[in-house]
Amino acid sequence: MCEGLLQPDPTVAGYRARLQAVRGTCGQRDCRRRCEVDLDRLVARGLGALPVSAVQRLLKCNNLAGCGLEFPEDRRCGLPLRALFGRSHVRIRVKCAGCGFFRAATPEALWRRVAAGEASDEGLLVSDVPGRIKGPCRQCGKKVWRVDILWPERARRAASP
Repeated sequence: MCEGLLQPDPTVAGYRARLQAVRGTCGQRDCRRRCEVDLDRLVARGLGALPVSAVQRLLKCNNLAGCGLEFPEDRRCGLPLRALFGRSHVRIRVKCAGCGFFRAATPEALWRRVAAGEASDEGLLVSDVPGRIKGPCRQCGKKVWRVDILWPERARRAASP
C-alpha cells in the first residue's frame, strides 16, 4: 500500500492468497519450455515473503540467445468489487489516463453503475471495471480508464494492531 492506494501484494504469499497462478512459457524455437510456480510449496518452505519477480528471474535459463521465458499476468484473478462493500472509508477512483480527470465513488455505488443490477455480475473484479465503462472521457474524448482503490492512511492505522 502506498500513498493511500491499495496495491496487490507482490510476494509469493500474496499471489497464493489471491489464487493467482504464475505460469511461464518460452516462445523460442529451440526451447518451448512451460512452467508453473508451485506457490503452496514455496510458502510451506518459508519463502512466502519472496517477491514473485525474483522467482521469475531465477527460473530464466542461460540460453545463448537469451531466455525467452515470459510470465503473462492472469487477467481473471483479482479483487472482487464486492469484497470492498461495507467499508465506509474506501473509495474507488475511476481516472482517465489521458487527461487525469477522475471521479470517486463508494464500491457499492460503482457496482450499481457498472453492473447495471445484473445478478450475473456478482463476481465482478476491480480489474474488470475499466472495460465496463461505456463511452469516452468527457474532458479529452479518450477511452483509457484506470481504476484505483483509495484506502486512507488513517483507516489503515486504525485497522492495524
